[in-house]
Amino acid sequence: MVTIAVNLSGATPQRVTPALDALSNQTRIDSLIIANTHSGSIAVNVFLDTDGAGANPDYYIIKSLKIAVGYTIDVFEDTQFEIPSNTALWVSLGANTASAICNYTKIEKI
Repeated sequence: MVTIAVNLSGATPQRVTPALDALSNQTRIDSLIIANTHSGSIAVNVFLDTDGAGANPDYYIIKSLKIAVGYTIDVFEDTQFEIPSNTALWVSLGANTASAICNYTKIEKI
């Protein structure tokens, strides 16, 4: 299992999974934790995107979820989530701050 830690800031979406895999290996998301580090509540979007830039969300997993001050969410609640090699998981906020920790495993193509 590999971990990616991202400090989120502002409205620009940020990828929380590895770069798209040219070998067509899938990615299994083992967990995605998002912690509110802002001084007020925040709104969080979590989405899948296939363009590699996060500019045009293909599928929302969470849309405008409010996280109160000092709270953390476990997006997949201990349920593994697999995504294809041409897809990345992105998180966006308003003009606030948060931290995200994504644990993932690459699944080799058979």
